[in-house]
Amino acid sequence: MINIASTKGFRFLQECLWQDVRDDLHKVNPELAKIIDKISPDSSLPLIKVKYNYGDLLFKDGDFCLLDDIKQANCSESECNKILNYFGYAELPFTLILNKASEVFFETDDRVIPVVVLPAGSPIGLFELLNTFAGRKSYPYWSASAGSRSTFMLPKINNEINHKRLIRKFKINEPKPSDLASQWSVFREIARSKNCNSDWNMDVLFFTKPWIEKLQDQSDDWLRLRSYLFEKAWSFSDLQLNQTFATIWQRFSLLINKHRFKPRVYITDTLRHLFFLAYGAIPAFTPVTSDELLPTASLKQAYVDVYQLKDYAPTIFSAINISPSNPVVYYSLGYPTLIDGNPDVVKSRNSIADLREIKLLMERMLRYCAEDKISLQRFKEIISNFKFDYWHGSLDEYDEINNAELLPHEDSRFIERVNYPNNREFCSSGAFLNSCIRISRKF
Repeated sequence: MINIASTKGFRFLQECLWQDVRDDLHKVNPELAKIIDKISPDSSLPLIKVKYNYGDLLFKDGDFCLLDDIKQANCSESECNKILNYFGYAELPFTLILNKASEVFFETDDRVIPVVVLPAGSPIGLFELLNTFAGRKSYPYWSASAGSRSTFMLPKINNEINHKRLIRKFKINEPKPSDLASQWSVFREIARSKNCNSDWNMDVLFFTKPWIEKLQDQSDDWLRLRSYLFEKAWSFSDLQLNQTFATIWQRFSLLINKHRFKPRVYITDTLRHLFFLAYGAIPAFTPVTSDELLPTASLKQAYVDVYQLKDYAPTIFSAINISPSNPVVYYSLGYPTLIDGNPDVVKSRNSIADLREIKLLMERMLRYCAEDKISLQRFKEIISNFKFDYWHGSLDEYDEINNAELLPHEDSRFIERVNYPNNREFCSSGAFLNSCIRISRKF
């Protein structure tokens, strides 16, 4: 069996068999684990288990990072070639997350766009695998990180003197963050530091070529596994809902034009984006209260004790999809994650005015959906469970936008449960909350 330790790209790699990891998978995905138990895989079906540090990349711009990492690791040529030969059946290998969470994202020149946040038990590379069965080539463009890639702290943490304390303590080279999006690289380096009190890691299981070849087997047990994979892929792709929404959106756009109401393109792009956030098709953001997405407790302590954050509680936000376990999420015009459109056009706009315009359009859109007699009933039922609230760090003179100072009274996740020295206030004036939309959904 192959065991490889590394200091770059991953923490540890091990070749293993099903009996070595079955208990791990039963904890996070018992349905799939029971299906594989029925197959009773033997030693001819090896698996590769890899332990990643926070912030390591599993995939980058559609490339499988482990292949290059293995070539640089301290292993023999025969071991290296053996592992490399296990992969090659698809553009990306079929992968299962055994603990923690992974964020799938893509990057533009100046933005990181979260695509989905996958909890433990979730597959990665499923569509690439199924395309292989169909004889189709995949062209993945996305990346996937160990833990959250889209994450930041509410209070400002860009003080030069305070940041130098982090550099000295944790031996990091990252400059002070210039905006919310650049905080992740600092968090990653702190978490990796030997001086950080964190043992955060994510275990990932890669399926090897022999497994994929056996998936062509026509026996009942293997057919059951293949059926599970297709059903899971279908659950990720609700084409009917997307087509229905596109139809309703087109009608609503025509209605707006008819009444000579001409919102800016960015506003309508944001409105459409909010619906997909509410449906759970793409991630919004949430205040983090556990270590599933990143080493939250260690990072907060670093900013309180070492950076010496003043006055405010070190509230951390991360990307997450709305779900029954996360029914309330947030989106901010100050941290745009639009897949379509160009958010740069609004840098000089009044954020409260933008929120008022979005609120007005949203109310009209919800009313239109409720009155529409043609769209599918299922879509109406989903829409009726959406709720949108609007928040800003400043008082709204027209009293249409809520004051962000009140958020801790409505969402207990903003109340820090760790005892920090001195009384620390909730930071309601941060860039994220100065034009924030809370999205709630009943499941």
